[in-house]
Amino acid sequence: MSSQLSSLEVNPVDYTNELKKPLPKSVYQQIELDLPRTFPGNPIFESPAGTRAMREVLHVCALQNPTIGYCQSMSFVVAVLLLLYPKAHVVNILNILIRDIVPGYWTHTMTGLQADIKVIEFLISKNLTDLYQHFKDLRIDVGTISTAWLLTLFSTTFPICTTLRLWDYLFAYGSSAIIKIVFCIFKLYKPKLLQLSDLIEVTSFLNERFKVFNNWDDLISELNGCNIPDERITQLQKNATIEIEKRTKERQLGSLKNTKFTLEELHELYQHFSTHPKSSGGTLPTSELFNVLLHSPIASEKWNEWSEQGKKALEKIFDENSDGTISFKEFCVSLAVYSRGSREEKMKFSFQVYDMDKSGSIEKDEMLHYLMNHYKCSGLEEEKTKAQNITDIIFSKYDENQDGKLLCL
Repeated sequence: MSSQLSSLEVNPVDYTNELKKPLPKSVYQQIELDLPRTFPGNPIFESPAGTRAMREVLHVCALQNPTIGYCQSMSFVVAVLLLLYPKAHVVNILNILIRDIVPGYWTHTMTGLQADIKVIEFLISKNLTDLYQHFKDLRIDVGTISTAWLLTLFSTTFPICTTLRLWDYLFAYGSSAIIKIVFCIFKLYKPKLLQLSDLIEVTSFLNERFKVFNNWDDLISELNGCNIPDERITQLQKNATIEIEKRTKERQLGSLKNTKFTLEELHELYQHFSTHPKSSGGTLPTSELFNVLLHSPIASEKWNEWSEQGKKALEKIFDENSDGTISFKEFCVSLAVYSRGSREEKMKFSFQVYDMDKSGSIEKDEMLHYLMNHYKCSGLEEEKTKAQNITDIIFSKYDENQDGKLLCL
């Protein structure tokens, strides 16, 4: 692997400390589901030590990249890296991939992946016109063929010796390299691909060639002879990203028409949400929710005066799928109910806020805590003394079995 990776500095203390922190529930569950699916049958990764190493690396990486958490296919990349480097070192390499070499691949929207596929299709259409037309006639989508190659960085495509040589090229030349690799693969096999008649034949042919890949000299010759400038590829990536982000925005805004926000307000919220410094791949870490709400162009509540317990309760409601991040859709849906929902919607929302321990019931201390916090945030300091009386009245009236708990009907 490239010499730049050998000089990476790692901090084992930070690695150990990160392992002690819990993962969001859905992230943990997805990692556990994927561990046995990663190179099944390989004794190294199926062993307790191998599985534990993958789990630890993915755990730390998820915490260090909260807007990503975990994305399927990352485990394959981690597994191969663990054959070469210590665990803490692998985390650093994975961070380089996520932030510099293949940004936007393992995010919720996969904007980077979509952009690169679009660039590959464009380059084939301009430089391998006969193959492009052949695929078009057969209704074969380049993305359908190459998505798995890209997401796993070829680790499930080629023998490991070839994968490592491709990674050397990738780390040496950066994000444009992965596009050149895929383009040159299609160019290398173009004569045979032109003879095939459907997607099944194409994928079967490529899979068979890749299993026992022995054309490294031919592929590297194609890569070295590729006359598409890196600067050109980088510009194409930027243009494709802008186009995809625009399309993603339109799709997201269109799906939020029923939130009681006007289209103009949704545009304002989208701009506010997407330009936040911690926003990435269409999501924010749940820990940033109150920073976003504090400067929101829509809601005017004194968010900074919420107690820590109240903030945690609200973060859990906004993070509907419990993955440790809040998508723009989750943000708008919850904010709309909180600020503009019907009486019934607000009651259900309030129940979720009251129910801080997510037990499915509200206890007196939970309601009292929320009411006192609400009065403080609303600037009604003089009303805080009524919180205890209101709590007592509500429980006296509705706690029919006198167990100190209220259920949401």
